[in-house]
Amino acid sequence: LAGIQKKALNEVTYELIRQVTSPTDLLRQQAMYLLQVFADVQKKSVVEVMEPHKDELADMIPPKKHLLRHQAANIQIGLMEGNTFCTTLSPRLFTLDLNVGEHQVFFQEVTSLCEAQDSTLLKLPCYKNIRSLVPLRKAAMRALAACHYVPNCSDKIFNTLYQALERPNPELQEAAFECMKTFVAGSQIDMAMVHEVMRPLLLTLGDYRNLNLSGARRLSYLVQLFPSSFSEKLCDQLLQHLRKLLDNLVQAQKGISKNGDA
Repeated sequence: LAGIQKKALNEVTYELIRQVTSPTDLLRQQAMYLLQVFADVQKKSVVEVMEPHKDELADMIPPKKHLLRHQAANIQIGLMEGNTFCTTLSPRLFTLDLNVGEHQVFFQEVTSLCEAQDSTLLKLPCYKNIRSLVPLRKAAMRALAACHYVPNCSDKIFNTLYQALERPNPELQEAAFECMKTFVAGSQIDMAMVHEVMRPLLLTLGDYRNLNLSGARRLSYLVQLFPSSFSEKLCDQLLQHLRKLLDNLVQAQKGISKNGDA
């Protein structure tokens, strides 16, 4: 009986590992969850559970035979999320090494998915029929943030995620914030570089009219990420700006209400 149970567990584990890069979101997420459950039940790490079947993923973490952009969007998401999962386990099941050609190409493709404009991406055949690029970009940001351990890439990754934080879409902004938290927690950040990147934004804060909802969200995220970078004087100035912005919104709403009554 014990032998049968062991064989069945081994077969199920093998199948779950195959689904770690599945293009179907629910299947992929459940596979990752169940691998953790299996590990807990056996009092092992997820890596110990996956290690015997590691070769099953060797050609996909990262992709070795095909470029991301040659795959359908859902397949790209599955591959990126699978890479993120395997390279964020402790210890890592796979490690990205930019001295390896395929790894370098994967890093460049993921970075491009984070940085490229919608209009540029939508010209590519693989994205022409998708409704939204948001899930793709979120998967790319997570995969990029997971590369925090890669030597000599810290500044590049930070700048790319910071650009994503500037996007007007609130879902992408929040995803960029979560990815920056992951990146900052795992990497030695050059604070001089951070201050240099943030400087153009801070210079616009002399006038409250430069602050909009998207900008307020970005500031909120940056304060949470780098609280020591915001002096008490700057915080007081921001508070005054936010009060003025709120007052203006209230007055504008009152004007709309009056016109509606009229």
